[in-house]
Amino acid sequence: MTHYYLIDDSLQADGLPYTPAELHGQLMGRFVFGVATFSFEQWLTELAQDGELNTDLKEGQSAPLLAQLCAQVMQSMREKTDDLHPFLPEEPVDLRDRLEALANWANGFLLGLGLGGLRAEDLDDDLKEGLNDLRAISLVDIDTEVNEAAEKQLFELTEYVRMVLLHLLEVDRVRAVWERPSQSQLH
Repeated sequence: MTHYYLIDDSLQADGLPYTPAELHGQLMGRFVFGVATFSFEQWLTELAQDGELNTDLKEGQSAPLLAQLCAQVMQSMREKTDDLHPFLPEEPVDLRDRLEALANWANGFLLGLGLGGLRAEDLDDDLKEGLNDLRAISLVDIDTEVNEAAEKQLFELTEYVRMVLLHLLEVDRVRAVWERPSQSQLH
């Protein structure tokens, strides 16, 4: 996986108000239902518009790294690899920063699901509960005491998020999307 802070630095250099975790979550959410209609160039345009930038991100520092991240997300979702988890900074980064990144990832994922075409009828009660839990995670209070118990809780939350994602990938409509060849345009 592309290094978290390399992407973060490039996003800041391009003036984008996003974190790598948030964009990774957004990509995963979009790809759950909308991989066949995804256009990398259109996504860059959307990011620039949402970030209120007056520049073409295709020429920015972040474009090649985001393209690489996009390809990695698509591959991990197609193959359901061990990379199929939230993209967060790793230790020794402060627990609060990692927790904030998980909250950003959850927020981006939920946004991506909506942009990708999530429909209420795609969700069983377990998935509805899981997505409600992700909403709560996206609003988590990061002013937590750093200790061993908090580290364990972050690990458990991250694993729970991963399980919700894996459960979503088992929805019939999602499996149908991922079992046919991709029509998406990464470049």
